[in-house]
Amino acid sequence: MEKVKFEKEEVLNLMNMMKSTDNSNSELAFQIIESSFSKESEGEVILLYKYSGRTAGEWEKHAPKVYNFVKEHLQGNNNLSAPRTLTIMSNIKASNGSVELFMETFTNELKGYMEQLGFETEKFELTIKLK
Repeated sequence: MEKVKFEKEEVLNLMNMMKSTDNSNSELAFQIIESSFSKESEGEVILLYKYSGRTAGEWEKHAPKVYNFVKEHLQGNNNLSAPRTLTIMSNIKASNGSVELFMETFTNELKGYMEQLGFETEKFELTIKLK
């Protein structure tokens, strides 16, 4: 399988594939992530692990190399909260692009929570650009 460079669009596509109810989509995403994993993609992999909607067992089965990397950084605690995710991304010196994508994804998640609680978010906008 050809290696994929983990740019924003590819990561978002992989995230959607992982969330799909069609198991063949998630299995293909696991294969792509596993075969394309490199030092340069560590931040994106943490992001995919957090937002994939897949269990640790599925990661271990379908992407063992990636799972072992993530497991090493989780240090026995599978709770990947936003602050913990940022800490891990900082520790591994994740790219600015992966941190920006995490913040964008987290902000969209936060917006969804706010809407569920009845807050109006039409005018809610947050732009994050790391320099």
